[in-house]
Amino acid sequence: MVGKLLIVVDTSYWVELFKIPRHYSEAKHLAIKKKFAWAISQKATLYFPLPCVYELANHIAHVRDGTARKNLAEQLYQTVTNNPSILVTPACAVDELSKFIESFKKEYVTEGIGLADAAVIDAAWHLKNPNNQVHIWTLETAIKAREPDTEPAPFVHP
Repeated sequence: MVGKLLIVVDTSYWVELFKIPRHYSEAKHLAIKKKFAWAISQKATLYFPLPCVYELANHIAHVRDGTARKNLAEQLYQTVTNNPSILVTPACAVDELSKFIESFKKEYVTEGIGLADAAVIDAAWHLKNPNNQVHIWTLETAIKAREPDTEPAPFVHP
């Protein structure tokens, strides 16, 4: 591997990692949990795009069990505030928003890629330079296909 390993993590991985009721499978959770442990052991930087934070929070808000909902909200809080391996990436700057929405309407929406997913792809390409390796962790093959550097052993679900 060349340089630093940077990983942009899509909502689909966070849903599995957090074990969001009615949205996760134990097998996927365990596989993704191993990937996170491996990335942290490799001193990779994990990026949590702000649109994915919102999507995960929406999933949490719809958990039926109030105690589980509060525990998941606390887990989200701890993830974004107390984990040095995970960086929340902001949405694009206001002056970049029109360009981003234009690329969404011309390119992404025609392929069925949503705005939050487009933000994941955009974040990955903004991080890419010759001195690092950038992957996107997602269960969605259409998003994975757009990562800057091909991951040797991806975990996706068609």
